[in-house]
Amino acid sequence: MRKTVLLFLMMTIAFLPLLAEATVVDGSVWTEFYAYKDKIPVTQSHIRSLQGLRIGTTDAFIPGLSFFVNGRVASDLSHKLPTDSDFRVYGAYLEYTRPRLFTVKAGRQYMYAGLGGFTMDGGRLDLNLRKYLTLTGYAGTTPGPTFYDYDKVNNWNKSDAFGGHLKFSGVKHLTVGASFLEQRFKPESFRPAGDTVTINPKIRTDLQVGSIDATYGMRMCNVYGRTDYDFIFKRLKMVTIIPTIKTKQGHSCTVDYTYRRPSLPFSNMFSVFEGKPYNQVRINPTYRINKDLYGLGSFAYTRYSDLNNTRVSAGAAYKGESAGIVFAKGYQGVKLGVFGYLFYELRKDIMFYVSGDAFNYKLDENADKTIGNVAASVGTRFTLVNGLITNAEAQFLTNATYKNDTRFYLKFEYERKTIMSTNENGGGSR
Repeated sequence: MRKTVLLFLMMTIAFLPLLAEATVVDGSVWTEFYAYKDKIPVTQSHIRSLQGLRIGTTDAFIPGLSFFVNGRVASDLSHKLPTDSDFRVYGAYLEYTRPRLFTVKAGRQYMYAGLGGFTMDGGRLDLNLRKYLTLTGYAGTTPGPTFYDYDKVNNWNKSDAFGGHLKFSGVKHLTVGASFLEQRFKPESFRPAGDTVTINPKIRTDLQVGSIDATYGMRMCNVYGRTDYDFIFKRLKMVTIIPTIKTKQGHSCTVDYTYRRPSLPFSNMFSVFEGKPYNQVRINPTYRINKDLYGLGSFAYTRYSDLNNTRVSAGAAYKGESAGIVFAKGYQGVKLGVFGYLFYELRKDIMFYVSGDAFNYKLDENADKTIGNVAASVGTRFTLVNGLITNAEAQFLTNATYKNDTRFYLKFEYERKTIMSTNENGGGSR
């Protein structure tokens, strides 16, 4: 994967003069520093350094052809960690689009098509079969899975994933989809804390799930529903229904009901533990007081087989600033706290902000004393020159483990978007 990223970058630099007419190059490069002191297992200071790159080129070489790269490398400047230098590639793929016909992608990409939510090294094809009918198919391998080789590109015999999504939107206000996903991983031995846990070598399929999803949307009401079925265990994996109502006055309310059975793929050693299902209901009302001021609320109730959890919050938001209170009770514990985020724009390119939350909690509701926790940050975001953005932040934390913990964060990011056109002499111009 590292060679793929370097190849893409060399292609971008070497062939800039040959790019297609009206090519759009959009990217950013950044460096971050995070200084903190770790007390577990021993007191030790760290200065984490991270450099990242994101670049996307649309209509490169020929109309419809694009490529994208997104990655970073991290290391510690004070104490080198076993994983340093930690190189990660989140995405590196080519894309070719024919409007109203198809889109094809090849390379490392984040996969979500009805089902999914994972990184895949492979290919994806989106076909417009009819005006209201689209079909998505994909196949490839998954990297990892351990932290030390998370970025590794595996072969098909070790780990593979394939699936698809069929979507129909021919009925007014209604969209219906059906999807399938199968992931497989060759079993290996894991050695947690010096011990060896061997997975049954006969197990090959990690995950095999089918899903049906539907969206019904009108001007003031929208309803989304989805059901996932596990073909390996032959049982429901998830059911969710989310209706949302919006009024002309700007008020809204979202209700979210979810039934979920947590599960892990067989390649994960923790899959030997049975995950019990739970039911959760969440209600999120928003009341518009005036043009810029909103009242916010949230209520969530989660029901487990033998326990339950309740969480309630209330607050307000004004032009991006927000504050409120939160109360939670469950797992035999209780929590009560406040949160807030405020900012001040000195000029268009200079902003100062402060954020934080403070709460008291009990791990056991029958305990005599509560435990306090305060987390706050003060920072500034400003533009040094056109396209160069700086973010500096100081963080403060006090809890049962850290009596007085102070951390510092600094980031420089340069963003640039360029539209290149071909002049009459064949050269590129901006």
